Amino acid sequence: MTDPRAAMAARNNADLYTPVFAAHGVPFRRGDALFEAGARPPPLFSDVTTLRPGAPGAAEAVAAAMARAGGRGAVKDSFRDLEPPGMAVLFEATWIWRTPRSAPTRWTRATDPSALAAWEAGWAADAPQPIRQFPDALLADPRAVFLGRWVDGICVEGALATPSADCVGLSNAFGAAPGAFARAADAVGGVRPSLPVVGYERGAALDAARAAGFDATGGLRVWVGTGPFRAG
Repeated sequence: MTDPRAAMAARNNADLYTPVFAAHGVPFRRGDALFEAGARPPPLFSDVTTLRPGAPGAAEAVAAAMARAGGRGAVKDSFRDLEPPGMAVLFEATWIWRTPRSAPTRWTRATDPSALAAWEAGWAADAPQPIRQFPDALLADPRAVFLGRWVDGICVEGALATPSADCVGLSNAFGAAPGAFARAADAVGGVRPSLPVVGYERGAALDAARAAGFDATGGLRVWVGTGPFRAG
């Protein structure tokens, strides 16, 4: 049986996709079971994301996305229950959940374009992107809260908070100093202190999440196309 906290995190993840796609001008469709891009998504975002186990219409949505992307699309399989033809696993990760808690934080919110640019530079330092991932239009959107710690104009630690009705999402955490992930979780949790914090991580970041008090609630996979798509 699927842990309901994993389903909560998957829905919250789609709550982040919504403003980011809108900021990039990418059309999308969101239903109870699927989030589907209507054109090529922003960098690092998936063409199709499942929002509940056994999502009806997933196979057809994946086929359409692959055809549109020339066989190079991406699918976030939020409950590890897909086997899309012509695709390979890019990575596996774990949904995480932490109970609400109140903790002091010195992090602040990016409220102007220069602060957001510094935040994105800090986040992308190890993996530069060809275009801005987070346009300035997101600064006015309450669904995307960019938090961090700036030193002399440089954002040295940060994370993105996505408030939903039942939780707050933690994503895009960065920072090299020990305890950076725990500080990210506390800052994100401070956006809605009465709600749990959710997200997904893998590798060393998952270890840091567990150390910061998160539970593992389920697994996900991201699939990518391996070549030209042929229907049928």
